Amino acid sequence: MAGFTDLSKNFYTLQDTWSKMRADVISHGVVGVVLFAFLGVSFPHVAFFSIEPAKILDDSRFLLLKDTGLFFLLTLIPVGMIFIYGLVLRAVGAWLVSLQMILFSPRAESWMTSELVSDSAIETIALTLNREDFTLSDISQRLNDLTLKYMAQEKTAFDNFKKSIEQSGQNTSVYLGNSSVFFLMWTVLFVILPDDHPWLIANRTHFFPGAIFLLAFIVWARIRLTRFMGFFPQIQIAFVAQMARTDSELKPVIDKARESFPGAWERVAEIRAEERKRSQRPSLLAFLRARLGIGLKEKTEIGDRRRGRPFTKIFEIGARFSWDTQQNQEYNASWIARYMAYCYYRFHQSLTRSLKSLWRLILYFITGAP
Repeated sequence: MAGFTDLSKNFYTLQDTWSKMRADVISHGVVGVVLFAFLGVSFPHVAFFSIEPAKILDDSRFLLLKDTGLFFLLTLIPVGMIFIYGLVLRAVGAWLVSLQMILFSPRAESWMTSELVSDSAIETIALTLNREDFTLSDISQRLNDLTLKYMAQEKTAFDNFKKSIEQSGQNTSVYLGNSSVFFLMWTVLFVILPDDHPWLIANRTHFFPGAIFLLAFIVWARIRLTRFMGFFPQIQIAFVAQMARTDSELKPVIDKARESFPGAWERVAEIRAEERKRSQRPSLLAFLRARLGIGLKEKTEIGDRRRGRPFTKIFEIGARFSWDTQQNQEYNASWIARYMAYCYYRFHQSLTRSLKSLWRLILYFITGAP
């Protein structure tokens, strides 16, 4: 049993170590594969001093290290160099990320307009005000008050919540920092090397493809970081609302307010609708859709006319066959044809769900947080 416990501890230690260095390993691997394998950038030729093993083995210093048992310290030199490189990379990357956030501050989505925040969570916060004429500023101030309260009273639970969120997005800033450092190193390398340098002559044509790739890497990492920065306050209100529902002091207040102010739900929906309308920005895509008439057709009783393409009629027949008991239990001559349409309907639904799941996975890879 003790052996199993030690194995579990080692596994979680290894898992925690990998989670901390995963972004560094993946970013270096991706950049290395793209630059050297796909773009054909040649490795720089580094001339080391010549090593003659016979002379090293006969050297008195080598024999001294071997006899004293300190020879293993030589193996720590590359480990130390990698460690120092990692510290410098993280420090410079963090500085570049901070500089980008200052110069190009992202516009985070308001939690009032986010689809990730449910009306019930906002209603719970609003009901703790114990009045019906609340406003957006009242809810925001109450959310801040409750957050400070649970940070002080429920420190363990709040710290665990914050740690879990930070762990899920801890690599987003690392990706942005590493990609920024790589782009800076790539640009500086082509600037400081002399024009007659062999490596520069061999790879001069790869500068722009490499720079475009690294810029794309920066954009991808910034999208993920921006999404995560907007995701934290959105999930925070759900956590605070759940804490309020189980709070012995606030639970009676919430239950009484829900009975006394039945219009609180409608008031929350009204505030959210006003906030969504106020936060709408001009969209070139919306203009093009309006001019082309895309997405403006009203839906029929069955649903969008484009459902079930390419065989929409067969899809509609199969969809009706799935719920209409008068059709699916009437075994006449047309039952087989309707059943085949039903099979197409089931196949189309399954394929659509699979493609939507794949699309969500791709979006998650690109944007990170939902």
